[in-house]
Amino acid sequence: KILIPNWALLGISLGVLIYLKLNPQNTTLLATLKATPQVIFLVGSKYEAVFFAVFQDYTEYQQTVVPLLQRFKQEKSCIKEPEELLFSLTETQFSCNSIPFIEKIVKS
Repeated sequence: KILIPNWALLGISLGVLIYLKLNPQNTTLLATLKATPQVIFLVGSKYEAVFFAVFQDYTEYQQTVVPLLQRFKQEKSCIKEPEELLFSLTETQFSCNSIPFIEKIVKS
């Protein structure tokens, strides 16, 4: 079971889910995202990546993500514009439960 923190108690109010279509020649983008403390979930290959990052507020998001995405654009790391979804974490419900899926697989 995965425990999701109480973001409000931590002073975190904004979550951002970003999808990137990558240039396969890029070798540094995933490492850069792994080294970004606000990125708490990352799934990626040499062709695409999805990551979820959390921020205290929109200002912190702008100061962190906007420069990263501009850098990726300058380096031609992405082959299309990133797709971003912003969530107010004070209003968002999370569910992360793989048990029903695993039980289904085990029973088959």
